[in-house]
Amino acid sequence: MIQIGENIFVKVIQTGRSTVKIGVEAPSDVRVLRGELVNDEKQKAITSLADLLQARHTRIDAADVELAVH
Repeated sequence: MIQIGENIFVKVIQTGRSTVKIGVEAPSDVRVLRGELVNDEKQKAITSLADLLQARHTRIDAADVELAVH
């Protein structure tokens, strides 16, 4: 088990030939996402912001949108 801070725990649940299944215990106010989902969330935020700006007829460069998300 790995402990992060006071109340976040990462545990190995199961191991296989080439896989490891892990579990994360964290308080309900802590958001836990796999890496690929974090990137997906960022892309959704960029798309939503671009749509909003387009609806308001505001022109913005994609690089500016990327910076706004970080």
